[in-house]
Amino acid sequence: MRTGDAKASSLMRWLSFYAVNPQEECVSIVLRLLRLAFPKTVAELKLSDGWNAVVIILEGFYETNLAVDVQKVGSELNDTLTALLELVLGAVVQCASKERFINDILAMEDAVQADLMAIIEKVMAQGVSIPNFAADDEEKRQKVSPGIGSPLLYLSRNATLDRVKRENGVLKEENIHLAQELEMATKKFGDIEREREQLLELMQGLKEQVDADALRRERAIHAQYNERVSTLQLELDSTKAELHKKEALASKVPALSDEVDLLRPLGEKMKKVDSTVAKYKAKIDELSGAKDMLRQIESTNAELVERNLALESYVAKAAAWQRKLKEAKETITVLVC
Repeated sequence: MRTGDAKASSLMRWLSFYAVNPQEECVSIVLRLLRLAFPKTVAELKLSDGWNAVVIILEGFYETNLAVDVQKVGSELNDTLTALLELVLGAVVQCASKERFINDILAMEDAVQADLMAIIEKVMAQGVSIPNFAADDEEKRQKVSPGIGSPLLYLSRNATLDRVKRENGVLKEENIHLAQELEMATKKFGDIEREREQLLELMQGLKEQVDADALRRERAIHAQYNERVSTLQLELDSTKAELHKKEALASKVPALSDEVDLLRPLGEKMKKVDSTVAKYKAKIDELSGAKDMLRQIESTNAELVERNLALESYVAKAAAWQRKLKEAKETITVLVC
């Protein structure tokens, strides 16, 4: 596609803004724009796709016969296609939902905006004009329809001027509104910028504080880590020492096992000795009981001996009294006789 002049290039930039994808055909984009701008009209006409539908919609809007040979309108940019796109641009910015299309234009680059505004002013001022490329075409148009430049191909100058004035008034109001919005946005941007700088300073201070806190925590953690390592090292050394002791004891286990094997027969003998000792202890206990009985018998015997001695003394005394009694009787008998 050849680029053409700057305005044609800006026109294509504007059209590509509404493309679904880079490969979409130009006529498809144009029809979608016209459906958005004039949905009721397009629905009533029940048109099929193609440039014929575009021409019919534009003729209905501008109320004139465009006399365009649609066979010469292709995907490549030429004067006929450029003129049609200019009419499409002029139509959509005058539709009921023109604010949408005007805002889309204002969102584009300044150079593109300037070119598009110039095209809109030209269409509103000059009306409809489709260029010719051959004399034959010109003659055919003159026979079939009014020629290019004919008054029938232009809108009423007064109506156009009134419309231009209204549009200029709207654009001026929009420019004033946009200027106010720009001023407010600039002020808001300045406030935001100051807030951003304050936030940056605050964030820097917080970052420094966080870094300092992190450094302190790191040092504290490092000290705790070193202390823990020292404690674990001491525990490890103690465990190693204990392990060495246990290893030394473990090395003695085989010798002790042999000694146990040697002492095992002695253990059996000691069991027998313990049994014998138990028997002896029982006998000793029995003898201890006999000793107690013997002590009791000896005590009883001593008491009996004492009683016997007392009885013997009593018997002796009785015998002595008996002798004395006998002697007394004999004396009495002698005396009596």
